[in-house]
Amino acid sequence: MKILLLFLPLMSFAQTPLKVALVKMPYVGERNTAEKSGGPDYVESGGLQKQIDGLGSKTKPVSTVALTPDEQKSYGEWNRLALANGDLAKIVAEDRRDGYLPVGLLANCNAAWGCSRAFSTPALRRSRCEWAWCTSTRTAITTRPRQP
Repeated sequence: MKILLLFLPLMSFAQTPLKVALVKMPYVGERNTAEKSGGPDYVESGGLQKQIDGLGSKTKPVSTVALTPDEQKSYGEWNRLALANGDLAKIVAEDRRDGYLPVGLLANCNAAWGCSRAFSTPALRRSRCEWAWCTSTRTAITTRPRQP
């Protein structure tokens, strides 16, 4: 998180404040666990928006992905996660069209699909893929050599 906050002043290019849009995605998409995570709310409540504003950037009110009552009736966690990712893609695409840098407060890495889906919309297909990903989980990626 501190790395992102350190680079925000550099990204604003001094003349125009960087416009940042925080987007909360609470849906997890895993079986045998709570369907929604409190992680994105926890990260937001820690004062992230206030810190970003304090660095000279301009933020808009936080957007939160929420399923409609009909979508909530859909069977299966993965299906509801896919619907939520579709809604996330719409929010991220709209924020990019409006000139904001979306900062995703994601429950886990499953929501990265929704963020990247936003850039396959016709209006953003040719734009640079610019978004920041903050997850409330600790993720470690390791690589192993190929076995012959």
